[in-house]
Amino acid sequence: MKQEVTISSKKIYDGKIIKLRVDTVELTDQKYSKREIIEHPGGVGVLVVDQEKILLVQQYRKAMDEMILEIPAGKLDFQEETSVCAARELREETGIIVESMTDLGEIYPSVGYTDEKIHLYFADQIQSQGAQELDEDESVEITWMDRGEFESRILRGEFRDAKTLCAYFIAKQKGLIG
Repeated sequence: MKQEVTISSKKIYDGKIIKLRVDTVELTDQKYSKREIIEHPGGVGVLVVDQEKILLVQQYRKAMDEMILEIPAGKLDFQEETSVCAARELREETGIIVESMTDLGEIYPSVGYTDEKIHLYFADQIQSQGAQELDEDESVEITWMDRGEFESRILRGEFRDAKTLCAYFIAKQKGLIG
């Protein structure tokens, strides 16, 4: 299948977290269309499991206008290694430092309009836990949830955050979680 060919690209918005561009593309039937693309530097998510408990953070997410329970996560800084970002975000949001992390791969949260990639990690050996180091505009509550309750809540549709669901099921399929 032939790919779309970009004819032109126009920057519409250049923000702190995202950029927006509109591309004009040539389709396979020699017609043209517009594609609105959100450019995002990417992010990370870290699934931490300790003694059958899952580390989660709860925070208000304005885009969804609700409190979301999810794995610790954050945005990559410019040219930052994903594993460095994962360790930094975990420490900042939860105060936890882990012995090591296992790379679970990357996911594309919404391929229809953004180039964002989220790199997922797994950790189960906590080295230390200190205080949170939140940004001034962050409010994050730490929660440890029993794995059985976590799975039950997934089946009841109470977890809808893609990175959280993907990290858990990838780790489980890889045998990292019993």
